[in-house]
Amino acid sequence: MDLSRIEQAIKDSKGGITEKKEVVAAATLLVSSSGDDDDDDQNTSIKSSIDSGKALQLFLDHIPINSIPNFIIHNPYPALAVKTTDSVGYAIQLMCDKNIYVASVVDKLDSKFDKRQYPEESIGIIGLASMVLWFLQEEEQSRTHWKDDIGNTEIEDEDFFSMLQRNPPIAQTKVGELAKLFLWDPFFPIHMNDSLFHVLLLFAKHQLQVLPVTEQSNTVISGFVSPNAVIRALLESSGLEWFDNIADKALSEFRFGNKLNVQIYGDQNMVDAIRILWESKLGSIAVVERESKRLIGSVRSSDLYHLLTDVDLYNDRKNLKVDQFIQLDAVKVEKSHFTTKGKREDVEALSMSERLSLQKGTVSPMIAPVAGKKTDSLKKAMKELVDAESKLSFIIDEDGRVEGLITLNDIMVQFAPPCMDSRINGGGFFKSALQQTGCDIKGGTIVCDQKL
Repeated sequence: MDLSRIEQAIKDSKGGITEKKEVVAAATLLVSSSGDDDDDDQNTSIKSSIDSGKALQLFLDHIPINSIPNFIIHNPYPALAVKTTDSVGYAIQLMCDKNIYVASVVDKLDSKFDKRQYPEESIGIIGLASMVLWFLQEEEQSRTHWKDDIGNTEIEDEDFFSMLQRNPPIAQTKVGELAKLFLWDPFFPIHMNDSLFHVLLLFAKHQLQVLPVTEQSNTVISGFVSPNAVIRALLESSGLEWFDNIADKALSEFRFGNKLNVQIYGDQNMVDAIRILWESKLGSIAVVERESKRLIGSVRSSDLYHLLTDVDLYNDRKNLKVDQFIQLDAVKVEKSHFTTKGKREDVEALSMSERLSLQKGTVSPMIAPVAGKKTDSLKKAMKELVDAESKLSFIIDEDGRVEGLITLNDIMVQFAPPCMDSRINGGGFFKSALQQTGCDIKGGTIVCDQKL
């Protein structure tokens, strides 16, 4: 069926998703009722001829993001940039000092850098949690070799930041070298008048942590958009038949990846958890009870901030059991943040996990991970992820055992099929960074050297 009349009605309408949904409902009714004495069967045929995926994409492509309330997280903190030549240790300490957990990566930094802006040389986005996780894993491997070589004992009462200073070979690794480990995200700026569909495509195709919102000059940062914000906006389309035809399906009807290797037993220690987190690259692992295999919690990369705020936890990480660790934020009575001296300060500030996801809402405690069953609808999973500000949901059976998981990216792909065009230029990210790994952008998509 030709959707041109409905599309024109959407274009002519004002307001956000709710208002445009009403216009679509009226336009669809008008199209379905037009013609010569259409009977019910013919109307049903016309209605079913509309491809829900294509129609929904057309609808989303006429929703500017500046019309969606609370979609953009306006940045209340000064913009922060780190150079590719800066050391990882310096970048971690700088981001901790500034209480900023996502930074721009630049080839060079002008001395006149305006803190309201990201410089034009921005080539990537890097998160604090990914660098902390990388350092902890590298430090553990180094410590193992060190003890094997000289048979020394553990150093007691050493906090994370002292460890940074004591491990110059690791801490002095250049931020630019982390591109080879895919710890960067590309710097893909979006604008206030871009459509929800454009943002959805970027997240679905390129698995990004955040998208910076800039003015047309591509320098002044207005804020950030997170994947959770996109899911929340999509849910506003609930009630629109094109959306419901997809979202009301059971999870079992989708081909979500089965990632059973990303779990850990509660009686294992935190060193094991750090290793599995690093190897999985998913940012979260399931914690299960050994005997029953039942899901009892999860550990996220961002939860490792507990090891930075508490010297005792950090030193005891080889003995600290995962089921003890996940109890730490079970009751969030007060907010806290850390300094480069590792001291806890009680302030009206967001936790590291909240800042990393750029959300002001409460992040779900580790003992209460988002989980659902295969019989649940995609829409239910979306609502639970949004409510918990979570990045993934575990799929469990009737006995609470983990069968798989679903990520925000898995969900967004369902509304942005592979056939759709999502050409990108990457803001120089791939040319200056990923070509080191044999990857580049060709024809608007990522191409990697298969020989690597």
